Amino acid sequence: MVEIMIRDGRCQRPALGRSVAVLPRANPLVVVRGAGEDRWMDLRAAERRLQAAQRAADVESLDALLHPRVVGAGPDGTVFTKEDDLESYRSGALRITGLVEESLDVQDDGETGVTRTVAAVEAVQGGAVVSARLRYTRLWAREDGNWRVLAATFVPVQ
Repeated sequence: MVEIMIRDGRCQRPALGRSVAVLPRANPLVVVRGAGEDRWMDLRAAERRLQAAQRAADVESLDALLHPRVVGAGPDGTVFTKEDDLESYRSGALRITGLVEESLDVQDDGETGVTRTVAAVEAVQGGAVVSARLRYTRLWAREDGNWRVLAATFVPVQ
């Protein structure tokens, strides 16, 4: 397996024949596993599609990316369902005004996967302007060849 690590614009070659490539600071750490592991790239792309749908309040795309039985938990322990999440975007109760990915780590075993993202988020929630740096952890399940979020949490990070 070849591992490519992307960190702060530098390219390194670690021991054991692993190679490292780097992207700019906007995305300080991304690990890409072997060129033949398209499903990992698919999960990474699914995470990025989810972020784009959140930014755009694209309820149709969010609906497609969220599993019907998805359960999420916020920093205060509040649990929410898919319909709760979609309704917050539909009604305008939540409007993401900025979401900048700082890091993304992806793991998958073919049928399930986990994404861990740190992002700077700006939003209007319930009429209040909110700005936070958040760590999202999402459990994904592959159904009919498509990745869908089955569980999610997010917490503030320093």
